Amino acid sequence: MCHLLLLAPIIGLALFFFLPWRIALPPYGVIVAVSSLIYWKVMLSQRRRPLIGKRAMIGDYATVLKAGTRRAEALYRDEIWQVISEKPLVAGMKVVIEDVEGLRLKVSPLRSDNGNDAVV
Repeated sequence: MCHLLLLAPIIGLALFFFLPWRIALPPYGVIVAVSSLIYWKVMLSQRRRPLIGKRAMIGDYATVLKAGTRRAEALYRDEIWQVISEKPLVAGMKVVIEDVEGLRLKVSPLRSDNGNDAVV
């Protein structure tokens, strides 16, 4: 049903078959304007960053709670996740989520402006 709304300008061309063009043009202009507004809103919503799911997590930040040699725990949006890192982690360190592997986050330390690992 919603796809018919997107076809409104094409379906609206039927006005020109039944009415003189001077009478059909104003309603057709309204149809085209409304359709253009809908198309624009749809395109904007397609470009937004995901809010939930795996793709929303990648690139976001977490804070290390417990640190181990390769495995640790981190707090991400009030949830505790197991994290895997190639580099050593320290409790309180900010990390960037690179990937989600099952129920584990693959992370790397967040670098501060001076080149050191960021610790909160």
